[in-house]
Order: sequence, then structure tokens, then C-alpha cells
Amino acid sequence: SMDHHRILDWASGHVESVEAMFRAFWEKKPSVLVTKYDHVSGEQVVRLRVRALPVQDEWTFRIGDTVHSLRVALDYLAYRIVAKYPGGPKAHKVGFPICDNGPKYAELEGRRIGRAVPCDIKKAIKALQPYHRLHAPYPEPLLLLDELENIHKHRRLLSAHPAIVGIQMVGSSTNVRITMSSLPQGPLNQTTELYRYVVIDPAAHRENDLQVRVTQHVCFDEAGPACGLPVIPTLKCIRDHLRDVVFPALDGYAS
Repeated sequence: SMDHHRILDWASGHVESVEAMFRAFWEKKPSVLVTKYDHVSGEQVVRLRVRALPVQDEWTFRIGDTVHSLRVALDYLAYRIVAKYPGGPKAHKVGFPICDNGPKYAELEGRRIGRAVPCDIKKAIKALQPYHRLHAPYPEPLLLLDELENIHKHRRLLSAHPAIVGIQMVGSSTNVRITMSSLPQGPLNQTTELYRYVVIDPAAHRENDLQVRVTQHVCFDEAGPACGLPVIPTLKCIRDHLRDVVFPALDGYAS
């Protein structure tokens, strides 16, 4: 019969499909760096020119399908556990509780897994809750999954956009003075300025003295705690957390 591991494998296939779709997009070199001299400031201004935009509908549907599959795998695990104990919630109300607020957890636990489940199982599920790790230096995977699924299912389809996530200077030169702009937020456009530079002594300048590498990702757009996060690393983080942390902690109760 279908179990939560097989559903997670199916979701993982979705993650790989989205990653391949993004890779095909980047291989078309959808953007290029363009340098233009600013006669007022005397600086060279570097911008990113966008030459191709994504097929937004396809991105949106595939990302949403992936998030939903991940949540289904988690809820199916909860159902396999709860269904073993008579007197629990009705089947359509069973789900894995995800809570970022400790005082509110008991009520959510009662609605999603009920009172009939033994205390050791409740304790194991409670230990996995995001509210224990709200101050961790990284976004909590279950919290990301819950928010993304709620947006996708109840509010609007998830959207994503190409964005700059880092600018790295490679090499060094005292002959180039660089002024960095802050990293642009949101979708890239034709006026996005990345940085400016001045060559102090043009006669001594060599092109390879200092190189700038721009890192781009496809990032979530307006998705709660996931806003601005790269889509693929975020989806992989959620998948790996289910596979490596949640499932091992609860598999024994589901068999």
C-alpha cells in the first residue's frame, strides 16, 4: 500500500523536475551584465539587463505541486499513526500539527491528532514543533512548509522570480575603487544597478585584476517566512528535514 515514504519519493521527483526547469532557464543566459559610463559621477555603472523572462504559469504550478506533495507525505504519516487508535478525529480532519506558538499547540494537537494517541507519540510529535527552534539561525523547515502550503491552498498560487542573492569580488586591486549598491529586492528589472567602479590609473589597469561574480537564484515571491528565499534550496531543505528528522522520529509509531 502507499505509505509516506513513497509519497515523499514522489515529492522528491517534483523537486528534481523544478530544478531541471530552472536549470534550463539559466542555460539560456536570461540576463547579462552591462556597463555604462556615468558622465556626472565619472563612474562606470554596472547593471543587470534581463533578456528573457520565465514562463511564470509553469513555474507557479510546478512549485505548488511540489509543496503540496511534501505536505501530503507528512499528513499521511500522521494518519497512519492516528488511525491505529479508536476514538480519534474523523479521517478528513487528521493531519500533522505544525505550530510556531507553544501556548496554542495543545488546541492544534487536539484537532489534528486527537486525544486517543498515546502520550509517548504525542511527546515525539511535540518535540518536532517549530516553536522550539524559532531563534535558530536558519528558517525552520516545517514552518516554511506549513506557510507555503497554506498560501498555495487557500490564498493564491505560489510565485517565484529570478533574483540576485550575492555579489562576490574575486582577486584584488588597489587600482579599482568599487561602490556597492545594496542587493536588489524582488524581481530583476532593466534598471537594477549592482555596483559602480572607478579605475584610478587607466594606463595600469588590467581587466583581470578584479572580477565580480553575480550569483542568481529563482526565489520565492511574497511567501511569508519563505519570501526571498531560493526555491530549490528551500524545497530540498524541507524534503531532507522530513526524510532525515521527522520520519525517523515517528516511523516506529506508524508501522
